[in-house]
Amino acid sequence: MFFIAYLIRRNINIDASVTFACGALAGSIAAILTAPADGAKTFRQIELRRNKYSTNQLTRTFLILLQIFRVEGSKGLLTGMLGVFLFLIKF
Repeated sequence: MFFIAYLIRRNINIDASVTFACGALAGSIAAILTAPADGAKTFRQIELRRNKYSTNQLTRTFLILLQIFRVEGSKGLLTGMLGVFLFLIKF
């Protein structure tokens, strides 16, 4: 949004490709920033379902993210990004 406002103030012509590029960039950044939290949520849901009566569950988001990073590395934190990017490209 700020980039488009900058272009308007400078009287630079805005066409559909600039709008598309700005939207794609914004969506990609948002997806990358929210993917680890989504992974932690999914991990928590699976663990709660699997260990319904266990008290050994990881419940804090930071601890879950740390566990995912220890086991799978940075790749584990960004699991599922391909689906998000394909969804963004579709629209």
